Amino acid sequence: MKLIALDIAASKPIGWARMNESEQIEAYGLFPVNELKNFIFKLSPDHTHIAVERVHLEHNPQTMKLLERVAERIRIHAEDCNMQVIEVASADWQKKIYPLRKPAGIAPHIWKKQKYRFFETVFRQRLTPEHQRLARSQRLKDDIIAAGCIAWHAVRRLKAERTLNV
Repeated sequence: MKLIALDIAASKPIGWARMNESEQIEAYGLFPVNELKNFIFKLSPDHTHIAVERVHLEHNPQTMKLLERVAERIRIHAEDCNMQVIEVASADWQKKIYPLRKPAGIAPHIWKKQKYRFFETVFRQRLTPEHQRLARSQRLKDDIIAAGCIAWHAVRRLKAERTLNV
């Protein structure tokens, strides 16, 4: 099983990460929203699942509409390629990876930076050895880090479901 995870965005590039069954990130990057169809079709022959962060209500209505359209396009293209779509709530993957609550007195933007530093550490630990060497000197974007964490959460969830069904 190989899984692609996408951290969808309305106007900025979409972060993606590819993870194998042994929970290692084999590739990652960014691509523009308008390249979504080509990206999915290019990767579909080798992948059976695509994980997408579920759109949630913390955005303004216009952004919500755009994000929902992007998510719907992902579902349609994935279906065309016989890929199973796994929706992951941001609260689910974030709580599984970083289960601490925000302490009183810390500003939300500082708390978010602290969480993403931790997520980046988790992301780097999941990289294949060759990618770890390449990524040492790179500053990774939050969209890529989130996609890697979504992938890890989705692979772990799929493995748990498979274990229950056996």
